[in-house]
Amino acid sequence: MTNIRDLPIRRKLRLVILIACALALSLAAAVVGVLDILSVRKTMVHDANVMADVIARNIQASLAFGDPDAAASTLRSLELTPDVAMACIYDAGGREFARYVRGNRAPVFAASPAADGHVFTGEVLALFRPVMLGEKRIGTIYVASSLTRIYDRLRQLGAVGVAIIAGALLVAYVVSQQLQTVITEPLLALTNTSRVIAERGDFSVRAARMGNDEIGQLTSVFNQMLDALAELNEQLESKVRDRTAQLQRSNHELESFSYSVSHDLRAPLRAIDGFARMLDEDYGAVLRDDGRRLLGVVREEARRMGVLIDDLLDFSRLSRQALRPLPLNLASMAEDVVSTLRNASPGRTIELSCAPMPPALADQATVRQVLVNLLSNAVKYAKREGVVRIEIGGARDGTMNHYSVRDHGVGFDMRYVDKIFGVFQRLHGDEFEGTGVGLAIVERIVARHGGTVRAEGTLGEGACFHFTLPAAEEEGRFEP
Repeated sequence: MTNIRDLPIRRKLRLVILIACALALSLAAAVVGVLDILSVRKTMVHDANVMADVIARNIQASLAFGDPDAAASTLRSLELTPDVAMACIYDAGGREFARYVRGNRAPVFAASPAADGHVFTGEVLALFRPVMLGEKRIGTIYVASSLTRIYDRLRQLGAVGVAIIAGALLVAYVVSQQLQTVITEPLLALTNTSRVIAERGDFSVRAARMGNDEIGQLTSVFNQMLDALAELNEQLESKVRDRTAQLQRSNHELESFSYSVSHDLRAPLRAIDGFARMLDEDYGAVLRDDGRRLLGVVREEARRMGVLIDDLLDFSRLSRQALRPLPLNLASMAEDVVSTLRNASPGRTIELSCAPMPPALADQATVRQVLVNLLSNAVKYAKREGVVRIEIGGARDGTMNHYSVRDHGVGFDMRYVDKIFGVFQRLHGDEFEGTGVGLAIVERIVARHGGTVRAEGTLGEGACFHFTLPAAEEEGRFEP
């Protein structure tokens, strides 16, 4: 059965009207019925008393002279009164003197008369009245009237009540069909206006006001709200246009800055490295060991500065670089990156354990950069001796894939995990090479794909980096 709360307002109004009419008419019919039955009972008591008085006067002589046949003959006159079911006369001693029973009814008479008065039982109205001769009581008359009249009256009232209620409900249904539109049409107009605004985003639409009642006032307030929303929407669009223009100017300035950094800073660095190299070549023989060592430091720091500039430029370009999502095979990509790392570190043994991984829907170039940074970190922070072991795996979790890159290197202290993805944040000082930008680039790339990245590690035991990327729907077609 449909929940009443989920019914349309039109049906709710109709249901309320019909239920209210049915309850009101049922209550009225019940009151009228009770009053009518009480009136019928009162009439039956009156008729029974009149009948008993008449019989009492007619049987005075029969009781006085002890003639039960004459009394029985008098009782047979009750045949003319269909309500009377049976009657009985008791003498002064309370013994049965004469009786009358209608039809084949099984007589049920008390052995002695009860107290004077009347009482309604389940089937009859029982009446006991004294038979007086002057001031002396010479007997008692008992008359039992059938309640058929009351039951017939109840059936008639029930039939009439049902007919009246049915007719009234039919009239109420027809009238409610006409009247409910006065309420539902304004509400439907509001609903349709809201739907148009939600579907089209057009705040110029207005709901028509159809009256001055509460719904009409609600319509006016609704239209005023739309006016305010339209104004706010215009202000928001204006702010968006301004912010877009500012962003475009900022991007242009950033590009100019990047060009300046690339051109203006690289030239002095190349000059420093070039002059240091010339000094080493031309005057290295006359320099002492400390001098040649210092020249080497100058050249190394110039090289590091150049790497740092490259990393900063790469980091700044990430927010402007357009992403071209494709289904990617990260396992194949990781194998290729490790192969490159092996060629760059011929003196080290690098073992990659790659579990089956679901394909990601992501940009190939930037995701490759994520793997390059994470895998090269695993090699860089490996222990000085022994084999470099790297484990990479992944699994699908709803619409996202979860990937992990684990190494068994020097690890890090989890107290500083919040700093690990910050720019220029390095947890191992100058013991290992690096600019502190690589993991920041990883975090920026993953965030642009709608994913998250986190790290966990233990000093001396290794580290594990987790990141998520959107899952590809077609697992059979992907880019290596």
